Amino acid sequence: MPQRMRSATHLAVVRDPPPPAADPVPDASDLVLIGALFALNLAPVIGELAGFGHWSAGIVGFATAAALLTGRELFSQLRARAGARLTP
Repeated sequence: MPQRMRSATHLAVVRDPPPPAADPVPDASDLVLIGALFALNLAPVIGELAGFGHWSAGIVGFATAAALLTGRELFSQLRARAGARLTP
């Protein structure tokens, strides 16, 4: 018995994407946490540069990378917080 091919009709509904959500304003506790992580990551870097203690190259390299990342996040959150104050 031969099988018949069935045709299927698919309907796709295209909608406009939702508007992007506004960036949340960081809390003061977020800023304190990121600031503390930034300072903690700077300790081995500054200690090695100033000659206080001995830090291995791996620790100094990791601390430098982490300080760059946390510093970038800290300044990004500070900019967002300052921008939120300026907008009504």
